[in-house]
Amino acid sequence: MKYNLKLALRNLMRQKVGSLINIFGLSIGIAACLIIVLFVQNEISFDTHNKNYQSIYRLLEIDNPVRYPDHPVVFHSVLKENIPELHNGTILYYYDKETDFFSYENSKYVFKNVAFTNQEFFNIFTVNFIEGSKGNALNAPNKVVLSRTTAKKIFGSENPIGKILHYENRYDYEVAGVFEDLPASSHFKADLFAAIESKNELNPSMMNSWYNSGSSFYYFLPKNTNIPVLESKINALYAKHRPEDYDESKFQLQPLSEIHLYSSDTSWDSAIKGDIQIVIAFILIAIIILAIAGFNYINLSSALFEKRNRNIGIQRVMGANVKTIFVSILTESTILVLCCGIAAIIVSVICLPEFNRLMDTALVFTFSNKVLLYVFVTLIAFTILSSSIYQAWRRTQLNPIKSISRQNSLKLRGKKQSTLKSSQPFIIAQLAASIILIIGVISIYKQTSLLLDSKLGFNKSQLITIKNPMDGNVHARFKLLKEELSQIPQVTGVSGTWNVPGEYINNYNDVIVKGSNGAKRAGFGQLPIDLDFFNVIEPIFLLGRNFDPSKSTENNKVIINKKGVEMLGLSNPIGQIVKNGFNGNKNDLEIIGVIDNIQYRSLKEEIQPAIYYQSPMGLNKVMVRLSPGNISETMNKVKDVWNNVEKDLPFEFAFVDKMVEANYQKELQARTILLIMAILAISISMCGIFGLSVFIAQNRTKEIGIRKVNGAKVTEILSMLNRYFIKWVAISFVIATPIAYYAMNKWLENFAYKTTLSWWIFALAGLLALGIALLTVSWQSWKAATRNPVEALRYE
Repeated sequence: MKYNLKLALRNLMRQKVGSLINIFGLSIGIAACLIIVLFVQNEISFDTHNKNYQSIYRLLEIDNPVRYPDHPVVFHSVLKENIPELHNGTILYYYDKETDFFSYENSKYVFKNVAFTNQEFFNIFTVNFIEGSKGNALNAPNKVVLSRTTAKKIFGSENPIGKILHYENRYDYEVAGVFEDLPASSHFKADLFAAIESKNELNPSMMNSWYNSGSSFYYFLPKNTNIPVLESKINALYAKHRPEDYDESKFQLQPLSEIHLYSSDTSWDSAIKGDIQIVIAFILIAIIILAIAGFNYINLSSALFEKRNRNIGIQRVMGANVKTIFVSILTESTILVLCCGIAAIIVSVICLPEFNRLMDTALVFTFSNKVLLYVFVTLIAFTILSSSIYQAWRRTQLNPIKSISRQNSLKLRGKKQSTLKSSQPFIIAQLAASIILIIGVISIYKQTSLLLDSKLGFNKSQLITIKNPMDGNVHARFKLLKEELSQIPQVTGVSGTWNVPGEYINNYNDVIVKGSNGAKRAGFGQLPIDLDFFNVIEPIFLLGRNFDPSKSTENNKVIINKKGVEMLGLSNPIGQIVKNGFNGNKNDLEIIGVIDNIQYRSLKEEIQPAIYYQSPMGLNKVMVRLSPGNISETMNKVKDVWNNVEKDLPFEFAFVDKMVEANYQKELQARTILLIMAILAISISMCGIFGLSVFIAQNRTKEIGIRKVNGAKVTEILSMLNRYFIKWVAISFVIATPIAYYAMNKWLENFAYKTTLSWWIFALAGLLALGIALLTVSWQSWKAATRNPVEALRYE
């Protein structure tokens, strides 16, 4: 063993460049694999902290192809009273886009994650209480329980139990308990839970109306429950109790463990959603990078061992058996792979914080995580054994006499097989994987650019929205804010609406038009606005005109979007009279304009018809257009205006472009991570190609010298050395193109509006791969081609 260790260390030190390339490639591959293992493990573990998570289900309403998790509160009571299996259920009202304002004594606090629920919630979900009793925490209206972090933020070290929090400056809540912060693997976040019964006072229509949906229903079901039969009972009960003007809907019970990864098609869903396709993509990327690193390691190891064939031949002549040679190779592989493993751990620890930032995760690298430890040990052991067995097998096929005489061909089943030829499949596989990743990066970038810029339908730059709380002062506050904000020189426009582009339209109703073939109706998103709205958001007018604030007759005028024209089948919409179900069809409304579709949510979903009209009611979103320049200074002035108008409520604002980007967070994350992984894969591949080019140049030193003595030009030598790599890239391109085309087509199926997979994407990927490969080998080829032939022949 001592001899083998000395021999292995000596060989590694004599071939420093090759050893370093091997360590770099394999360690990067292992590190990427370990980080992806942590990510995948985190994604599939969502909600498993709940004690009985396999028995918990969420109710979904199905409206093909979209599913909705929100329902009217009154439907929960109907289900509980009529279906015994649903007796053990709870309600959760929680909207991640809204914020809630609390105050305690003279301090103000804004929380984004405020959930309204009932006492049964704590019987179904695992919530660990620190203070108070979960048995009666929310058994009465106007009670609230706080997370540990929230309690510390408001009360510090003071005992919060029994203290009174003021909600929206109108209602009082008694603190009844404190719970441990929900784990990051929960599909919803909660800074605090408030009793949903208090909504009877806050929002009576929510508790009593079939027309007010916004609550999710969760049920604890016995393990032997027949889910399809139970779903049919729910469907029948809904058909019996639903309002007459409601469309018939179907319902589905979704397992709690599937909410995070299998809800990409749900709308009005505040759950923290992942995507099983992204998880699968990450697994495939890990396999690709690991395979590239493994192929690279075997290639370079073969090339490095090829240079030591003479030593192995001498060992064979001196009586060394297969076992002795295998142990020697195993020792060297073990040292090299362990170095790679240590380097991979260091790289993982260094890179994990940046990965957490990009993916909005909180992953921790620790070998107390048994899955991570098993994967690491398995990768190290498999690499050591597979590489050692392969190299030992090849070396035992050597003809010792030819090895000693420096003829480095391998005698294998009567045929000669060089290292170059045996490496060819591995190099082609590496290059094909790299080309696939390049095509993926370009395609995803093209699609996200379409989503973020091309199809929005309005100007998102320098546009902010300010929350105008929906209270008794909402209308007067809006008028005063508009007047004061318009005085700021850097503000070019102020308006108001109910829904801002980038968020859901929260009200829909039928719009009816009468024609020669009778009345036609379609469901429209309802968008009450201030008359300056379109001047501020700057949409594209396709037909007609904008509202005119100077005219008093605009109250009975409306503007619809392009999709609305299509749904109503209007060939000449300007001047057409319609009735709007949202105002009870009381008035005739004249269409005065048609705008291009404005995307209010994700372009994964179909654009919906929308109708815009002047609102006599309070507008709870103030839209402000800013001029380019010092945005920070302008925002300070806007905040000063708010503080002058409304001293008691916090200033809450958002940039609309950031709201839009948030709808495509997963796509942007995928684009960034795929780019990084593509760079890693290409880097590892090019390291392997570089190592192989060094080997080729060294083994053809004498040939190159003879060719130059006989008059060969440098360009001819370069062509001879590079032709292998050009051929490999061409074969790789042919293999990679159909695979990448199929994979990207499947990914684009998730979007209602998608880019095209143009031919130039594939051509560019192939040219990039060729260019990178040639740049990698050209320096080594140039050195070999320009070397003095006399020195080359003397060297040989």
